[in-house]
Amino acid sequence: MSQRRSVISWLAVVTASLLASAAPPQGSAVSADPDAWVTKTCTPRSEPGCAPVDHGLIADLRAHDPADGPFALRSSGGFTPNSLIAAGVILERGLDAVIVDFCLSACLEHLLPAFNRVAAHDQPLVLAHGNTDIFFRLLEAETGRTPACMTRYRRARDSVFANKPLPDTAQVQIETVGLSVTATGVDEFCVQGEVNRRHDAWAPTSAELARHFGLEIEGAVAADDPGVLQQRLDSLMPPGTTVISGGQVYTSAND
Repeated sequence: MSQRRSVISWLAVVTASLLASAAPPQGSAVSADPDAWVTKTCTPRSEPGCAPVDHGLIADLRAHDPADGPFALRSSGGFTPNSLIAAGVILERGLDAVIVDFCLSACLEHLLPAFNRVAAHDQPLVLAHGNTDIFFRLLEAETGRTPACMTRYRRARDSVFANKPLPDTAQVQIETVGLSVTATGVDEFCVQGEVNRRHDAWAPTSAELARHFGLEIEGAVAADDPGVLQQRLDSLMPPGTTVISGGQVYTSAND
């Protein structure tokens, strides 16, 4: 997750890794027992950017044996190319998942839609705060240009999700999170932009995840209960993180 105001380099989005097919170093699969994992890992509050969508997670997805049960998914999101590679592995292997503790940003946008079935363990925190396609659309509207990097990203995304297209959540996320961008640099290849958010993130309820993201999650998520949502924000997110849910703004507690 990022702060309400952040500078994003769109050049990074279209690196060669976006379409990479080489397998990353292999690792051991994540335990299929959610409780076994909860006590052994960091949180975004203790370590910003922890549990990212990286080559380690991709390796775990490749190594996971579906016979052991659903994949225990716990991620704060991360680099778009990595999330598309991870989604491709999930789709290819036909995996199921159980969300443990939290699934933020690219975890929600690219990983969850790729799984066959998704369950929620103990009302995890699920947050959205915009995605690469939305930022590109806003930059296109501002600059009137579609640089090559935008086209390459969309081609890669649509290739990964060719048989399971992603729903369009642009309008609801722009309005709910209060997203806007300011282009800070444009050339023939790509764009750099500053992203502004009225709130750090949006916590969709189970009903909203189904309606807007096409996700039928088995079990409740944190946003289904305001009290649980506040508890999850206080324990998991950096101090002062603002999240909107059900028209109400929640702020994670200071240390």
